[in-house]
Amino acid sequence: MSDTLPGVHIPDEVIMTLPSRDGGLEVARAVGRQLARDLLHHIKAESMFPGAYLIAPNRDPWEALKTLNGD
Repeated sequence: MSDTLPGVHIPDEVIMTLPSRDGGLEVARAVGRQLARDLLHHIKAESMFPGAYLIAPNRDPWEALKTLNGD
């Protein structure tokens, strides 16, 4: 898989979890939220960083809260 941004690499394990384009927007959002939750959990469990910054997609803070709440 080629990078879409120079210097950014997305692991194949992550690419394999992404739904196909015909899976629908809600499926894609749900998968993205779960990937973000997994990453945040790993960062916290390993004490990798003192915190994390979550950016609300499409300027929709409710989407960021859904990620944090596990919705």
